[in-house]
Amino acid sequence: MIKLNGPLPTGCHCADSASALLGISKRALLKKMRELGWLHSGQKNKNMPRSNYVQRGYLTTQERSFAINGIKKRYSVMLLTQIGFAVLQTTLAKQMKNPQIKPLTEQQAQKTKAQPSCKEREECLS
Repeated sequence: MIKLNGPLPTGCHCADSASALLGISKRALLKKMRELGWLHSGQKNKNMPRSNYVQRGYLTTQERSFAINGIKKRYSVMLLTQIGFAVLQTTLAKQMKNPQIKPLTEQQAQKTKAQPSCKEREECLS
C-alpha cells in the first residue's frame, strides 16, 4: 500500500495530533466529539464533521488517497482548525475536569481569535 498524502494545511490538527495535545487517546477524542454533536455517528459518515461546525470554521476535511496494486482509493479525514481546537479544548476541560486539559487563558483566546481559520485559507479549500 502506498500513501499519496500531502502535509496538513497550516493551522489544522488531525485527530492524532489533537488527541496528543489534549493528553487523551484518539478514540476518546472522537467519541467525545460525537457525543458533543461535532461529528456524525452513523455508519456511512462516521467521524465526519457536521456542516454547522464546518460553517463556524471549527472543522474541515482533507481528501487523502492511497494506492493498492496500482488502484487509487480516496477517503476524507476530519481536521480541527485552530479556532475549533481552542473551543474544543475549553469545552473538554470544563466537561471532563481533566487536569491535563486546561481551558484557554484570556490572552491565548485573543491570539486564537486573531488567527484566520483554516477554512479561510486557500490550501484548506483545495
